[in-house]
Amino acid sequence: KLLWDTKGDSESLVRGKQSLGENNEVFNNLSGEENAVVIMLQNSSAGLAINFNLMQQLNWSILAAKSDLNGNENPVVLGDGKVMVLFGSIGKCVELDFIDFISHRNKSKINNEIALINKYQA
Repeated sequence: KLLWDTKGDSESLVRGKQSLGENNEVFNNLSGEENAVVIMLQNSSAGLAINFNLMQQLNWSILAAKSDLNGNENPVVLGDGKVMVLFGSIGKCVELDFIDFISHRNKSKINNEIALINKYQA
C-alpha cells in the first residue's frame, strides 16, 4: 500500500505496477535474491525506472522521474542500469551494474560477494 496512491483518483501521480502481471515467477526469480531486497535503477524511454523485488516473491516497478523533467532527455545517466542488493539480516548492500547482476542471476558470471553471503544465509 505504501507504494501506491491511495486517494482513489482516476489518474494516479504514482506511475507503476506489479511487473508482468500479478505473479510472474520467472521474472521474480531473475530480478531478485532469495534473502534480499533488490532495487534496480534503469533509464527507459519514459524516464528513470525503479524496480523493487522483495525476496523473489513480490515485485513492483515505478517511474521515478519523467524524461521531460527540466527538458532533459534522460534525467539520470546510469549506463545500462544499477542494482543494489540489500541483505537486511546482516546490514549489507552489494552494488553492481545491471548486466553484472543479470549475469549473476543466470549463472553466466557469479558475483563472489553475493554468492558468499548466500552460502552463509542458507
